[in-house]
Parts: sequence; structure tokens; C-alpha cells
Amino acid sequence: MEIVSKNSGVLLPKLTTSQRDSIISGDLQNGLLLYNNDVSKFQFYNGSYWKTLCDSCTSGGAGGTVVKIGVINSQTKSANGAVISGDSLIMQTADASNVGLVSTGSQTFAGVKTFSSAPVISSITNTGTLTLPTVTGTIMQYAEGASSSTAPTPTGDARENYLDLSSLTGTTTVGAPSGTAANHNIITIRVVEGGSTHTLAWNAIYRASANLALPTITTANKTMYIKFMYNSTASKWDLLSVLDGF
Repeated sequence: MEIVSKNSGVLLPKLTTSQRDSIISGDLQNGLLLYNNDVSKFQFYNGSYWKTLCDSCTSGGAGGTVVKIGVINSQTKSANGAVISGDSLIMQTADASNVGLVSTGSQTFAGVKTFSSAPVISSITNTGTLTLPTVTGTIMQYAEGASSSTAPTPTGDARENYLDLSSLTGTTTVGAPSGTAANHNIITIRVVEGGSTHTLAWNAIYRASANLALPTITTANKTMYIKFMYNSTASKWDLLSVLDGF
């Protein structure tokens, strides 16, 4: 059918979003076109959901600049926040109460990123230097380890390093920490002793002071805590405290 006019147009049905969503499924034909009064846009049904015709974007194939992509409507929620289908980016709400994009994969950030709420980062893998600005709260790099070996080796390259020793069977010689230590790094060793006492020995990188000696024996059925701080000037792990009898 061809409609020709030089002084008039075609007036399509005008519906609100509520009225549009009330169209029965049997009448939802692919390509159904209407004007949405709530958003002042033409919309069409693509067989799965309603799409808004773009009135302020430029297209030029690959590399075209998108000026505006419209509004996010009440379509099905997506845990990913957006779905790429063919050449289309389908915007969706991330969950029932938050509108936005959610990414569950690895991310590479370039430039300045501003978050409106506190992001939760489960882990960071960094291949270069990670520089952080002033942070409200606490960021702590730490490493944990456990051993029943007679030659345990704690980690030393995290800001806080923890080593649990238990089930000792003989003389235990604590080896030099692994990794490259930075000034003021901390190692805390917890020794959980069984029903016998055992001898403790230390690598030469651990240094005692004139008024605090390195512990050389455990106490049966007791727990001991030993704390060191790295001194980059002396290249030594200086003993800070020994607490026994827990």
C-alpha cells in the first residue's frame, strides 16, 4: 500500500508504556510499531521486546558515534546488565533494584574511574606498579601460610605476613622469608604446641635486640606469637615481640 501526501502524515496508535505492555501476546507481532506517549518516542516490537527508534544518533558502520541510546525500559533483568546480540547492545537493568551495568569478568581500566558507591573487588592481579590515591578505609596486602615442616619458610613480600606452625616433630628451623621484602613489612608467626616441647632455630636474617632474645624452645600445650619487622637498612627481620603461654 502506498500513501502519498504533501500536507499531512500518518498517525500511528499512541499508547502509554502501561498500555503498550498490556497488548496481548497474540497481537505482539514482529515489527509492530507505535508511538509511546510516556517517552515521546516511536517504538517497535522485535519479537522479544520493545525497542525505541533512535532520534539522535549517527551511524556510519564500524566506528560510528552514538550520541544517545535511549532509556532502559522494564524488560527482563540481566545479571550482566547488558547483552550484546549481533551488532546490537541491549541495555538491561542489572537487578531488580539497581539500574546499571555489571561486569563479572576481568577488567582493564585506563584513565580516571569514578565510582558512585564503594566497589567490591575480590582480587587484583597487577603486572606493573599499582598506585592508589588517598583511600577512605583500609587496604591491606597480606599473605598467610601454615606448616608442620621442620624447615618452614614464611612469605615476606606482603605488607602483613602470617605463618602458623603446628604438629612440630623435632627441631624447627625457620628459614629466610620468600619474596622481596619492603621496609616495615611485618611477619607474625603463631606456634601451636602439642604435648611436648620442641627446639626453635632461626636463619641469620632474623635479628634479636639486646633486651629481647629469639625464642629457642616451645612450651607444651601452649601457643606462642612471634612478631618481626623488616629493616631495609640492615637487611634484617628485627624481632619486635614474643608472647607465650596462651
